[in-house]
Amino acid sequence: MFFGLCCGLLTVGCSGDDKAKPLPDLRPAVEVTKAERAIIGEVMRRNLVAINQISQAAGQGDIRSVALLAQQASKAPGPGALDRQLREKLPAGWRELGKGVDEGFRQISQAAQMGGSPLLINQGMASVTQACVACHTSYRIEVGSK
Repeated sequence: MFFGLCCGLLTVGCSGDDKAKPLPDLRPAVEVTKAERAIIGEVMRRNLVAINQISQAAGQGDIRSVALLAQQASKAPGPGALDRQLREKLPAGWRELGKGVDEGFRQISQAAQMGGSPLLINQGMASVTQACVACHTSYRIEVGSK
């Protein structure tokens, strides 16, 4: 019965006559240049790669690599450190969330250096990704006319 109800609702919702309109993005826009957007994207990709490498090392029980990778990630410059003009454009909340990412990586490194408690490493990973999610939920990047 439940399956039939779900299929019926999906069929009605996908009838094809009504064109779905995208919901407006109400997050505040951070207006940047194309070059600044590239810097932001590179920092985000670098953090994502670090998260993946740390997860792989932790899954293999390579706690020494977890500590090293997390320490390197915690010290990597953020977008504002890479470009002073960009720093002036980034809202204070964005910068605070960036500090949260760095702090999460520090937590992971410290946990690994103290013996590699999977619980503490996981808490650090949760801290990093929570800061990422909060920032992506709070802001959107928009390339200006400059």
